[in-house]
Amino acid sequence: MNKEETFNEEAELRALEGIIPWVSEGFARMEGPSVRVLNAIHDEAAAQVTRRRLKLRFTFYLRVSVAAAGVLLLSGISLQSWRSQKNEQQHQLVQLLQMTTKSPLSEDSIGTEPAELANLLLSVQGLDRESYFNAPDGTEAL
Repeated sequence: MNKEETFNEEAELRALEGIIPWVSEGFARMEGPSVRVLNAIHDEAAAQVTRRRLKLRFTFYLRVSVAAAGVLLLSGISLQSWRSQKNEQQHQLVQLLQMTTKSPLSEDSIGTEPAELANLLLSVQGLDRESYFNAPDGTEAL
């Protein structure tokens, strides 16, 4: 079975702080570390600090870019929805204008119902002919 262990940095630092006196005592018995070892320890500590700073910056910029992408996506969806709604309203207005400007003697209007404009206006309001004239309480719907 593969067991995952989570890395707790604070616990590791506390454990290392407990080891520091032993390491210092060991180096004191060995006449201390050489200059080369001290420089290597210093260089590694400086590199670790630099990596931590870069990691923090990278995660901050990554979070900001993800939030910006989300805002752009939502605004694009909202804009597209608004534009399609406007196009639908324009299309309905054009149909209404075409019906009102149609001459009664044109070839297209032959055989059409004379109350087509009234039916269109009722359908725009969400009504039909029966519900407009036959309201349940005896009054007109408008």
